[in-house]
Amino acid sequence: MMNTSAAMTRLIWKDAITIKPLVIAVVAGIVAFHLIAVIGGYLAGTQTWTIGPFLSLWILMPNLLAIGAPAMLVGTEEDAGTLRWLRTLPVKWQHVVGSKLIVAFLSLLGVWAIASLVVFIVSIAIPHQYDAMASDLFSYAGVASLLFYSLLLLLTGFVTAYLIRSPIGALLLLMPLMIAQSIFSGIFAKSWFLDPFHRAYPVEPFGGFPMLALCLLGIGYLIILWMLQRWLGKRRMINAERSYLLGLSDDLGRPYRPPARLIHVKGKPTPYRALMWQQSRQIAPLASALVLLAIVSLLWLKLVPMPSYGQRNLFQHFQELAFPILFLCVIWLGVLVFYGDSVRRRCSYFADRGISPTMIWWTRLLVPGLACLAIAALTLAPSAGKHLDTWPVNLSFAGMLVVVFAVSQFASQITARPILSFLVAPIIVIFYTMLAVATFAFYPTYIPVIAIAVVVLLFATWRLTPRWLSERPEKPFYIRAFGYGAAAALVPILTIYVARVSTTPSFREDWRTAMFAKSDAWQAALPQKIQDRQNVEISPNAYGRSSGYYLLVPELTDIIPKLKNELADKNGIGNNVGFSQLKALFTSDHDLLANERLRDENLTEAKRLALQVLAKWSHVVREEVAEVRGDLYLLTAIADPAEALLINNMDASLGTPEQMAEIAAMIPDAELRKRSREVALVQAWRNYQDQSWYQEGYGYQKNFSNQSVSHMIAWLPFERRRADRFLDEAVKMTHDRIATGLPQQDSLEYLEWQKLWSQVGVQPTSTARSQFANWTRDHQTAIARIRK
Repeated sequence: MMNTSAAMTRLIWKDAITIKPLVIAVVAGIVAFHLIAVIGGYLAGTQTWTIGPFLSLWILMPNLLAIGAPAMLVGTEEDAGTLRWLRTLPVKWQHVVGSKLIVAFLSLLGVWAIASLVVFIVSIAIPHQYDAMASDLFSYAGVASLLFYSLLLLLTGFVTAYLIRSPIGALLLLMPLMIAQSIFSGIFAKSWFLDPFHRAYPVEPFGGFPMLALCLLGIGYLIILWMLQRWLGKRRMINAERSYLLGLSDDLGRPYRPPARLIHVKGKPTPYRALMWQQSRQIAPLASALVLLAIVSLLWLKLVPMPSYGQRNLFQHFQELAFPILFLCVIWLGVLVFYGDSVRRRCSYFADRGISPTMIWWTRLLVPGLACLAIAALTLAPSAGKHLDTWPVNLSFAGMLVVVFAVSQFASQITARPILSFLVAPIIVIFYTMLAVATFAFYPTYIPVIAIAVVVLLFATWRLTPRWLSERPEKPFYIRAFGYGAAAALVPILTIYVARVSTTPSFREDWRTAMFAKSDAWQAALPQKIQDRQNVEISPNAYGRSSGYYLLVPELTDIIPKLKNELADKNGIGNNVGFSQLKALFTSDHDLLANERLRDENLTEAKRLALQVLAKWSHVVREEVAEVRGDLYLLTAIADPAEALLINNMDASLGTPEQMAEIAAMIPDAELRKRSREVALVQAWRNYQDQSWYQEGYGYQKNFSNQSVSHMIAWLPFERRRADRFLDEAVKMTHDRIATGLPQQDSLEYLEWQKLWSQVGVQPTSTARSQFANWTRDHQTAIARIRK
C-alpha cells in the first residue's frame, strides 16, 4: 500500500488542481466586481457612498464557492470516471473523502480572507455613510454567523454530492435543503430558544449565555453534518453500486440511446426530430425540476402579500429568498442548453456525422428557451398586494429573465468543464448585471436597448457552435468568445451613446448671436436705470415657490395692521407679512382664524387686503424684472405664485365693486407680464452661458435660474454638449411662445414643451413649485377675465 502521507499529499494536490478554476473565477469576480463598482461610482461623481453593495459581494462570492466546491470535487470526478478509477487503487476511502473536504475548507477560508481584504480596502478608500447592517456583520457575532452559514453550505453540498451521482441533481437538491435548514434555524433560534430564555431571564443574568449556547449547538450541528457526509462518502467509495439513489441518479450521466422498442421501427426519424428527442431526453429531468422550482418561487413572489410594518409571517420573512432562487433557476436553464452535449465531449459525435451546426444549435436552444419564455410570461401576471405591481415593472422583470438566460447559455458553451458552467454562469450574470445597472441607472428610457445584448449572445453561440463541435476549446476559441462577450456588453452602451449624439440638436449660431445682442443691450442700459430708480428691498418672506415656508402654522395676530403697513411700504415687499400668512387667510379653517380673533367682518377685510398685497407684489416684481433689476427666479418664485393665489381667491363677496375693481387694476397688464417674462428668460439663459460645468454631489451641474441642471454622466463631453443644446431649444421654444402665445394647459403643445425642458432637467409642470407653473394660456385668460 502507498505511503499514507504521500497518498494524502497527492490527493490534496489532485483536488486542488480540480477546484482551481472555480477559485480563480470567484477571486477574479471579487476583484472585478469591486473595481467596476468603484470606477462607476467615481465616474458618476459619487461623493457619499453606501457600503451595502460591497457587503453583498463580500457575502455572495465565498458562498458561491461553498456551493460549487463539492459539485466540482465530486461531480467532476464522477463525470470523468476518476472516482471509479480511485476505487481500484490501494487508497483508503478516508483519504479520498478527507482530501476533498480539506481542499474545499482551505479554499473557502482563502476566498473569505481575500473578500474581506478587498472590502476592508474599499471601506478605507471611499468615504461611506454609517450602515447599521455593516456594524452588525463586522462584529464577532456577525462574522461567526457568516462563517457558520458558509460551512453549512459546504457540508450540505458534500452530503448531496455523495448522495446523488449527478452533480446537477446534487446542486438542485442543495437549494431546498438549505432553505429548509435556514427556516428551521431561524425558528429554532428565535422562537424556541432566545424568546423563551428572555422571558424567563429578562436581565440576562448569565452574561450572554444564549449566544454561547447557540454557538455550541451550531458547532454540534456542523459536526453531525461532517459525520454524515463522511459516511456517505464511504458508501460512495466502497459500495456505490448497491445504492438505489446512486443507481437511479446514474441515468443522468450515461450516454443516451433510443429505447429497444424503437430499434425495430421501420424508417429513420428526421434529423430534426432525432436531435429534439435527444436534447429533451438528456435535460428533461433537470429542466423539469428547475421549471417547477422557478414556478414555486414565482408563486411565492406573486401570492404572498407584502408584509405590514414590523409584522411578518413565516412566508413573508423568507420571501427575499424567492428572487435569487428564481434567477438561479433561469441561469441553470440557460446552462442546460449545451451542458448535456459537453459531458465527456458527446458533441464530437455530431461533428463526426456531418450534421448541420445550425440545426444542432437551435435544437439545443429550443427546449430550455421555451421554458424560460414560459417563466417570463408568468411574471406578467398581477401580484397580490404589491404596490409596484405594474405592467412596465413586470415587463422589465420578464425581460431581465430573458437576458439572464441568454448570458447563461453563452457561459455554458464557453466553459471548458461542464459542471463548472453552473458556477461560472452566475458570476458572468453578476458581471453583466453590474454593467447594466451602471448604464441604465443613467439612461432608464433606453432599457429596451438591452435586447441587443440578447441578440449578440445568441449570435455568438451560433457562430461558435462549429468550433465547439469539432474541437476542444482552446485559445482561438476563447479569443472569439471573449470578443463576442465584450460585444454583448459594449454594443448596447455604444448604441445608447450613438443615439444620444445623433439626437443632439444642432448649434443655432444665428439665434444665439441675437440672444447675446439682446442681453447686452439690456445690460448696457442697466446703470442708467439703477441711477434713476431706487432699489426695492425684497424679503425672503415673500417667496411663494420655495420649500420650508408651509411647515409651521403662520402667525396671524394683528394681521390687518400688518397688511395695511405692507401696502403702504414703498421701499420693499414682504417686510410686514409673508406669503405663508397670505395663503393661510384663504386656506386655514374657521377655528384657526377664530383663535386669531378674526371676526367674519374682519376676515373679509383681511382677505381683501391680502388680495391687494398679492397684486402689489406681482406688479412690483414684474416691473423690477422688466427693468433688468430682477431675475427669472424672482419672477417665478414671487410674481407667479402671487398671481395664482389671487386668481383662485378673487371673490366678489370680499368687497364692493369699486374695491374689487381697484384690486383688478393693480394686477400687471398683459404687456408687463410679457415683457418681464422675456427679460427674465433671456437673462437666465445668458447667465447659464457664462457658467462652466462643475462637479458637485453626485454629478456635474450648471445652474439655470437657481435650479441645478444636474447630469450624473456629464463627465462625458457629448452629454454636456447635449444638455446645453437642449437648453437652447427649450429657451427658444419658450421665447417664441412668449411672443406668439403661451400653450394651453395639458395640450399637445404644452406636453411637447414640457418634454423639451425635461431634457435639461428643468420640467415645467403644473405643480406649485415648478419653474414655469403659470406660463400658460389658462393663466393669461384668468387674469384677463378679472381685469375686464
